[in-house]
Amino acid sequence: MGVGEGGALADGLRVEGEFDAWVWPGSAMATTPCTVPGTLKDFTLVIDAKYPKDPEESERVLAELIQPYMQAAVARAPCEEHQEP
Repeated sequence: MGVGEGGALADGLRVEGEFDAWVWPGSAMATTPCTVPGTLKDFTLVIDAKYPKDPEESERVLAELIQPYMQAAVARAPCEEHQEP
């Protein structure tokens, strides 16, 4: 059961990398602190995918995608923690 289907973090497989990330069959999620004064405190990205249908293959593919997708998303976000000096 993926995050989009009511799954809990404890049910997901942890994905090592720069960001806190987890995968489930059909879903992946990453989160990081993101301070935008007056608005955000955290930035979370969720990927929901219908394919591949095989649960193990889905987890493998999404585990390969979540960290680079999150890195690209954070690079475009106005998070104080991720601004280049």
